Amino acid sequence: MNQGNSTPEQYAELYHELYTLIKAQDPNARIAIGGVVQPTPLRLKWLDKVLEHYLTAFGRPMPVDVWNMHNMILPEVKGEWGCGIPRGLDEAEGRLYTVEDNDSLDRFVQHVLDFRLWMRDHGQRDKPLIISEYGVLMPVEYGLTADRVNRYMNATFDYLLAARDDELGYPADENRLAQRWLWYSLNDRPWDPASGEGYNGALFDYRDQDYPSTLTAHGQNWKRYTASLAVCSLQGRVTLPRASETATDLGRGVELTVTVCGRAYQVTSDRQGDFTLAGLAPGRCDVTVRAEHTLRSVQRGFVLEPGTNVVEMGRLVVGDVTGDNCIDLSDLWVMAMAWTLRRQPGIDLNGDGLSNRRDVALLFGNLGRCGDVVLATPER
Repeated sequence: MNQGNSTPEQYAELYHELYTLIKAQDPNARIAIGGVVQPTPLRLKWLDKVLEHYLTAFGRPMPVDVWNMHNMILPEVKGEWGCGIPRGLDEAEGRLYTVEDNDSLDRFVQHVLDFRLWMRDHGQRDKPLIISEYGVLMPVEYGLTADRVNRYMNATFDYLLAARDDELGYPADENRLAQRWLWYSLNDRPWDPASGEGYNGALFDYRDQDYPSTLTAHGQNWKRYTASLAVCSLQGRVTLPRASETATDLGRGVELTVTVCGRAYQVTSDRQGDFTLAGLAPGRCDVTVRAEHTLRSVQRGFVLEPGTNVVEMGRLVVGDVTGDNCIDLSDLWVMAMAWTLRRQPGIDLNGDGLSNRRDVALLFGNLGRCGDVVLATPER
């Protein structure tokens, strides 16, 4: 493609000029490179030459705050349809993708992995990656029907939401591979054989010139998909273990491990045992809560809906000193030995700040309890 149409040397010098100008006006601005059409070996070679020239010309590595790629899947052939050959390279061809590859999830995933691998190998793993443009460009007339495009949209969304890699991902974002992505297009016109222009996949009807408002089949699919990702919050309460089961107010909460849909979160309750989690996806799944030395409390099949959801997790059962979700003689032995040998800080089960006979009595009272404490799921 001819967007930019610069040699590596021209791009490096233009980037330096604009980077310096923007940072002088706003030192906190975050600067990204122009989008790499697709991170194929040919285009990564061009990008290598950009970095090499920048280092030679300016005496330091090229500063990039955010890395930016497109994820189109197009053939690289000089003078032919597709995305052509980057200016400044001598090759006549690169990846020979076909029309059928235009909605290939395997190709899409490989591009993301290849670019993240390139970033890691160039010391850039600790930077975010955005995919500022991708979609299906080939028209319906070539077999890329609305159903087919929508399946590709959903599959790529699913992948990008879940994609993590402990060796390649962005450490500041739980090793996710991509931090932002944008579908192409909002309202570009569809393919017009007469003019040879236009693309597939628009979310809105291109005839809405003043303000896009009429959703296409792709737009309706996008609306359904994103609605399913509406953010939920969870407000929960546990009854905290207290000294001798009385209302001893210690003025502090308890560190809790709350697991929602298989993902564990570390939260601190307030002194009444209330806790809050935000940024959860809707759906039906199990919610479990435990604190140090307690069995897990479980709500099976809890329904998370957009907005605030309230869950009552009941009294935390204390005595699981060994952490195996069971209260048995091994816990009693460890507890008794810690108390007998006066090991500090000791094992405090009732929250009174001491380790003594009361804690042993609490454990003994729950002896034999094992497994998850299943709570009745409220009607929703």
